[in-house]
Amino acid sequence: MRVVRLSNSDEVLDELPLLASESEFVIADGPGSQTETSRALLLCADLAVIPCKASMMEARALSKNTSFVRQAQAIRKGPPDAIAVLSMVGRGYRLTKDMREAAMSLHLSLAETPIILRQAIADAPGQAKFCGNMGFAAREAARDLDTLFRELFPKIGLETASEIRMANDGE
Repeated sequence: MRVVRLSNSDEVLDELPLLASESEFVIADGPGSQTETSRALLLCADLAVIPCKASMMEARALSKNTSFVRQAQAIRKGPPDAIAVLSMVGRGYRLTKDMREAAMSLHLSLAETPIILRQAIADAPGQAKFCGNMGFAAREAARDLDTLFRELFPKIGLETASEIRMANDGE
């Protein structure tokens, strides 16, 4: 896996197509506070995954981000597809339900799998690790994230599972 940091919208528009031509997949994380960079990413993306925490401020941000996606879709006459993912939420919380309703009111697809608020997810960036590499204490967080990625990218998940089975059968 190769990690590349693109610092601004011009770099995104210049470099991302090159990265895409060299890779099977490119995953880009756009900074929520840098509108132009986020818009540049949407002009190149096939899929926009919009994380949203359960708060009223996030509901307003979801509306703004959905608007950016719709603008990119209009310019490109199609992509990117978009899906919202509830992030750092609690099971059964009222605000979680409110965010689900906000996504539906914006006619935005919503992933079935939320990212539940877990200590390992909060700790991972500070440790510069993926949850799956953080050991036993992070196993539930890693399982949640794996479930989400299998939902978002079902073909990749099936191919990976198939490859693992084939490799195990060959041993």
